[in-house]
Amino acid sequence: MESQPKPADTPTAALPPRKSWDPAAIRFLLIFVVLVVICGVIVRTEWFDRVFLRSYTSFIASLSGDLLHTIGVNATVDGTRILSPAFSVEIRKGCDGLEAALLLLCATVAYPFSSLRTRLLALVSGYLLIFVLNLIRVVGLFLVGLNWPAMVEFVHTYVAQFAIITATMIFWLFWIARDRAAGQRASAGATAT
Repeated sequence: MESQPKPADTPTAALPPRKSWDPAAIRFLLIFVVLVVICGVIVRTEWFDRVFLRSYTSFIASLSGDLLHTIGVNATVDGTRILSPAFSVEIRKGCDGLEAALLLLCATVAYPFSSLRTRLLALVSGYLLIFVLNLIRVVGLFLVGLNWPAMVEFVHTYVAQFAIITATMIFWLFWIARDRAAGQRASAGATAT
């Protein structure tokens, strides 16, 4: 009878290295998920619609109507609707850029940025980027509807939403990289002195 080595006798070099979870990553994910759930619940309430969303989407429609007038398009605005004799759109929940803005908010609050200033700059500049991109999306969709009505659903569902979410993700990753680089410069400067 041959004796088999006991697990304690097995050399540890033969075992693959055990991967450990990064506590900072776990903390980020937990905070992010909790914030997304909280924001998702709030956004789906009648209170949010009544107090904020209706006036916000009307504001987007008004600004989009002004931009359309600026480029020579004959359009009128009625609440959340942009109308012309040939085409009309209504800005509804989900077409206002708020999902992307709330995801950016949740990710930025959850991520351990090096300073409050960096976090606030990321939030404000990110929101402004999303707001401007959403205005471009609304105006662009209206122009697509005027010129290529059969393409509106495709552009709205696949191109415009993808562009806003992708731009938001790239923006957030830029801020993370910027914050890490600033932290590395600061720690290199501290060790050099």
